[in-house]
Amino acid sequence: MEKIKEKMYTLSGRINEVPFSEETTNINKTLLSLKPDFIHCDTYITLSSGEGVDKTVTERKLNLTESKRIFLNEDVRAVFIQNLVMEYN
Repeated sequence: MEKIKEKMYTLSGRINEVPFSEETTNINKTLLSLKPDFIHCDTYITLSSGEGVDKTVTERKLNLTESKRIFLNEDVRAVFIQNLVMEYN
């Protein structure tokens, strides 16, 4: 039986004005690994997948309150990730 290949995403943006870029198959784990001790400004997150003509990109700007919720609440983070990924379809 052939194993299904997981989709690779590039998660990039800025948290507390510090840029980041990570390649991942698990968006939730990657977001949690980027969690700062203290959030003091807006967060920008870009999710991209594919290359060339098939490349899809989704961008979000989160205000301070939304940024805190993404990192503190697992349910809010799950909905946020689902909405990011759904834009591809």
